Amino acid sequence: MIYIWKGLGGVWHIGDGSDYAAWMVFKLALLAIALTIAVLALIIVVPYSLVSGVLSRVVPRPIAMTGGAAASVGALILANVLLAPHPMASYQFPGAVVVSATAAPAAAPYTAAPARPGAPPAPTQVSPANGTTFDVYPRTTTLTWRPVAGAKGYWVEIQYWVPSQRAWVTLITKYLVSTSYRFDFVGAQPGAWSVAALGANGVPGTYSPWWHFTYVR
Repeated sequence: MIYIWKGLGGVWHIGDGSDYAAWMVFKLALLAIALTIAVLALIIVVPYSLVSGVLSRVVPRPIAMTGGAAASVGALILANVLLAPHPMASYQFPGAVVVSATAAPAAAPYTAAPARPGAPPAPTQVSPANGTTFDVYPRTTTLTWRPVAGAKGYWVEIQYWVPSQRAWVTLITKYLVSTSYRFDFVGAQPGAWSVAALGANGVPGTYSPWWHFTYVR
């Protein structure tokens, strides 16, 4: 029996059964190679993009992923929508101090909030003392400060340092009426905290300096 088929480049071929069978084997081999490449892309590229995105969740903002044409659109959507931190994590309250993204963790810059009429002074921080190192787990931390006369409450802000991004990231901003706050820190890395008293009009006064601490595990 004579077979006629179109091969690579649109070239027509004529041959017997053995020739046609050889062509079909070659065609199936090409298809298998193409499928293997596609599967490897899904197995290697997409999980790598997701993992690298999770590991780079060092800033409370959508993850920026790179990977050229190999990156999956689905992976980008998943990383930016499902894996993005809660938007409150990046919210800055009025008067809050944002630490420079290029600052070293042991010397985060601090600029006092502008003085306002009737604004209370900065609270005096008590513990953990500036420069404290914790070698404990869980990382349950209690912040304490001295009361400010006439204060209607306090804003406390807690940040953590991310070496890979060289950035200080806001972990918690919290309104309190007490002079202490207990929380679980995010990881084995440097942290910093600052607090301000609220005046009669509910506006925070001067923020205290950033006091630093570090968890080693």
